[in-house]
This record gives sequence, structure tokens and C-alpha cells, in this order.
Amino acid sequence: MAEAEGVRVIEEPAISGQLSEQLDRYRGRWVAVDNNRIIAEAEPALEVVSLANKRGCIDPIVFRVPLHPERLNIL
Repeated sequence: MAEAEGVRVIEEPAISGQLSEQLDRYRGRWVAVDNNRIIAEAEPALEVVSLANKRGCIDPIVFRVPLHPERLNIL
């Protein structure tokens, strides 16, 4: 598959190790991660951002943990 301009394919998992194991229990939920730590989880996504901000995190990484991470090859 050819890469589109400005798009780079990453072969290594973006998330691995202990964080990956912790994320497993949040399948299907929205989480906020900062400095390789889960700092908030909630439903819907905007609530996760709000919780992260209340905990002092200004710019968290927010995403929905896939229900089937093995299909995405990231966890």
C-alpha cells in the first residue's frame, strides 16, 4: 500500500507494556492518558477531558479503547 503525502506508517505498537495491560479493562470506554498514565475514564469523551482538566492535565491524549484491540494490533 502506498503512503499518502504527509502520512507515515508506524510499524511498532503505539502503546505497549504496563499501560497496555491497564487499558485492557477500559475496552469500549474513553480514557485520558498523560505521561504514560491513565488519568481519567468516562463516557462520553467530553467528560474525560473535563475530568483530566480537573486533575491538572491541560493537554491529555484522549481516545476510545477499542473493543477488539487485537484487530488493530496496538495493545
